[in-house]
Amino acid sequence: METVERSSQTERARLRAGNLVLRERLDRVERFRWWRLNPRRLATRVAPRRERGRPTPDTRAGAARSPARRIAPADDQVARLEREIVGKGAFSEHWFIRHAMTWEPILSGLEGRRARLLEIGSYEGLSACFMLWRLPDASVTCVDTFAGSLDHHATRLDVRDLEARFDANIAPVDSNRVRKCVGD
Repeated sequence: METVERSSQTERARLRAGNLVLRERLDRVERFRWWRLNPRRLATRVAPRRERGRPTPDTRAGAARSPARRIAPADDQVARLEREIVGKGAFSEHWFIRHAMTWEPILSGLEGRRARLLEIGSYEGLSACFMLWRLPDASVTCVDTFAGSLDHHATRLDVRDLEARFDANIAPVDSNRVRKCVGD
């Protein structure tokens, strides 16, 4: 019994030390400028926050609940994006779809303005297509080597014709509003 108790105390001490190391690493990451300017973090700061404890229309007492899930405007916009952009393109990965609405608070402030956007690392152009689709008056400068990253090579993704796929994907949206810079 004594041995089990000592081993559990040792394990707890080890976990506490591990937690301290992780907290220290997190503090270091949050101090970096990149983290402070990360689009996801900016979007959470810019997005309107709901007051806690304030009832929403669906949570009020006596509110009628329909059995079918209501489609939120964000869900509708993502569905339109998939239909109008992703469906017409030659995208091998749709990773940006789950992050598209994270950009909404930032992009809504640019609506109706002739915004000039810079994208560093374009891959197949899905995020650039989204920005062009979402902001009809904007232009995007895309900088990429079109050689793929270490991640792409490690997972053995085909990056041989990456630049051609980028060009083909951008064309249906509006290639006149894209300035492509090949290089690093």
